[in-house]
Amino acid sequence: MAAGLVLASHCTASETIDGGYEIRRQGTSPHARQIAAMQRDASEAQCRRAGELCAMISSTQGEARGAECAARMRPGPFELVGRLDTVGDYEVTEYHHPGLQKSSITKRIAELVPVSACRLEILQRETTTLTHYGPQRRTLHTRVVDPRRGVQPWFSQTLPRLDAGSIALVRQALALDSLASVAATPGPGDARIAGRDCRWIETPPPMPGRVCLLSQGIGMPINESLGAEIGGTGEEGPVVLLREEVVHFRGPVELPASVFEPEDTVARPGHPPDATDLRCGGATTDAGIDPCTELADESPDD
Repeated sequence: MAAGLVLASHCTASETIDGGYEIRRQGTSPHARQIAAMQRDASEAQCRRAGELCAMISSTQGEARGAECAARMRPGPFELVGRLDTVGDYEVTEYHHPGLQKSSITKRIAELVPVSACRLEILQRETTTLTHYGPQRRTLHTRVVDPRRGVQPWFSQTLPRLDAGSIALVRQALALDSLASVAATPGPGDARIAGRDCRWIETPPPMPGRVCLLSQGIGMPINESLGAEIGGTGEEGPVVLLREEVVHFRGPVELPASVFEPEDTVARPGHPPDATDLRCGGATTDAGIDPCTELADESPDD
């Protein structure tokens, strides 16, 4: 397997090619929102305790030591920027060309990101994966726009070409059908989503779910699920891990050739280091207190 950084694109923005497909999906993860809510509560409690700890140090060791603690741990009013109920929401834009055997998939998802000791923000992570299928191998180009670190360089890796058996496995995995077993049962039957026919397939516990599989493929490996709901089991019972539906399916159509090639990028700065880095980058206080250990040992419900 070869890997490396991709430095340049090979197409101009004006070039177009016929015979492509454009697919857009929208999805959400209720489970991700539940986890984000717990993270918010824990961060708010930890922020409050950081202020209490610095106040204690100030009263017992003097204002200078208290100021040093505050500078390191940055306590203050807790702040959440953005709507928590959007965490886990995502959009996927796909371009495929069976003639060229090339795909472009970009996913944008809302995440809860700690940007300072007492500040959380709802920010977007973007991941683009370009796949070029060749006679003997396939090449993947991947780029991440990280909400804290900004645009990352393109990364390339070359893998063996999939044989027929492997393509069948990829078809299942991409369609979320890998959760199905031989015990999978027919769902509600035929449906039509985004102007395309599909058939619902249901899967039994312990990971109950259903997917509506595209009735006719396009001639290359793609996610053939037009709709999906995947469940699981949480600490308090069943949870919905994922809901997704195709909202746009167009093709064959003309597409810009550039969507299948990695472009030159200039990295832009993201957010500052993680809140834990900000608090835990220094030594323990003279009183022998490690602020990170002190806070981590306390339950948010205390």
